[in-house]
Amino acid sequence: RLWAAVLQPLQIQEWMNRKLTLEHTDHSLLIGYWRFDESSTGYAIDSSLRTNTGVPAGGLDLWSATQLSTAPVGDDSILVYGTESIYGNSSIPVALYQQTARGSAGVTALIQVKAHPENASGLPANYPPLYWEIWQAGHDGSASADLAFMLNNLAGIANELALALFRRTDAGQTWGEEAQAMVRAEGSPTDGAGSIILDGASNFGQFIIGSGSE
Repeated sequence: RLWAAVLQPLQIQEWMNRKLTLEHTDHSLLIGYWRFDESSTGYAIDSSLRTNTGVPAGGLDLWSATQLSTAPVGDDSILVYGTESIYGNSSIPVALYQQTARGSAGVTALIQVKAHPENASGLPANYPPLYWEIWQAGHDGSASADLAFMLNNLAGIANELALALFRRTDAGQTWGEEAQAMVRAEGSPTDGAGSIILDGASNFGQFIIGSGSE
């Protein structure tokens, strides 16, 4: 991200864990925005309005050594400080409560990715194009929290009781089921109004909901 002006600290923090869009108040000041997530082109596409496409020098094959990124960046994010909780919203259906043993200078970001994970190793047959990451920085101790993943934004759920929560440390790791997670069906297990609860979580990373059946 290359800007033609100095951004305000709060503005940087608001956008540091998500992809830039036209909603950014200073998007017009963006000189270049290269995400390096192209899968087939030999160029670095500029996602700003300036179309400053990057061309590899000396015949370098830009994608011959491509690796999965573990950068904490998604499509949406919520950032909080110290011991604040995250209550989610209509766009991000995840809540994080009762964080403990954290420094007041620490930050926590809840990041949402609207895509299937590129590395699906360890996942069951069915999972949505939607997953989340909990990222922390600047903490002076371990953290724990109660997590709630609401199911109302997930389409096509035939039976909430057949769902499970899976976690991995980062994009390069294998997914594993969180055995302590519990499904709470609100009303009918087919109405999509329930949630998956994981109390006392201390191992964060990336989370996704999956099922072995439709």
